[in-house]
Amino acid sequence: MWEGGEYTLTMEFTDDYPSKPPKCKFTPVLFHPNVYPSGTVCLSILSEDKDWKPSITIKQILLGIQVCICIRRTFIIFYV
Repeated sequence: MWEGGEYTLTMEFTDDYPSKPPKCKFTPVLFHPNVYPSGTVCLSILSEDKDWKPSITIKQILLGIQVCICIRRTFIIFYV
């Protein structure tokens, strides 16, 4: 559904980069399970409290976003 599309992503780097991750946001907002209603990407390597490391490159960030957008995750909930 999202693969092959063209999307605009804004990456905002603060003076604290690379100690702190950049803020990555789709504009306009992309309707996707891994994108918050604000347009912010939900990716653990972009979370300072989770998996961010100063050694993560911009290329790795972009590849991570590409993978999380292109791979469709289907969750099945079973009620027993």
